[in-house]
Amino acid sequence: MATLHEQRVLAMVRAGTITRAEGDRLIDALQAQPRPARWKMLFNPFDQFSTQALWAAAVSVTLASFAVARMGVRFDGTLDLHPITSATPWNFAVLDAASAILVTSIVFWIASLFIARQGRLSDFVLSVSSARLPNVLTGALALWLLPPADVLLAEATAGIINFRVLTVALFLLMPGFVWFVTWLYTAFKTSSGLKGLRLGITFAVALIASEIASKFLLYLLSPRI
Repeated sequence: MATLHEQRVLAMVRAGTITRAEGDRLIDALQAQPRPARWKMLFNPFDQFSTQALWAAAVSVTLASFAVARMGVRFDGTLDLHPITSATPWNFAVLDAASAILVTSIVFWIASLFIARQGRLSDFVLSVSSARLPNVLTGALALWLLPPADVLLAEATAGIINFRVLTVALFLLMPGFVWFVTWLYTAFKTSSGLKGLRLGITFAVALIASEIASKFLLYLLSPRI
């Protein structure tokens, strides 16, 4: 079962960019690389998992995001999550997933084509979908650890400082967000093949652009569903 790197090599062979012999040598070199320590997969699972395993992860994470949304969290945008006072309606949950996965994947893919002159949309959809796992886990834990959304709103309106909320923000929400962005970064790195300064700059620009584009899509479509 090929990884995303190996799938990209096979795609280059099929496109005639490299010969089959060159492709075989590249795949042999990839497979000869030592496997990283297991703990490193917490920050970059995309280099080691097969494409089939990532597809299973992508579907599972997406279904889990629907379940968490129905419990009272919205994932509205590339990066966003926040508790709400009731279950997210199914139409909004699907729209949120589309904005978080499809819009982000398309923006990342376009950035890769423009800068790296390579990249497959299917790889970006697969890796971005899987990379949402930290965000979904954070949302689920936030539901368990934070007061209900209406209580949060009332306390914020009254100017009440809730140290429980501050603790959860410091030790869950912020680390969860950093973990999520790290997975998006490694997903973009694996799918685009970019490295170094070009990778960092392109990812930052693409991430900001995808957040804006996903919010704009929600703004356009939310009143119509």
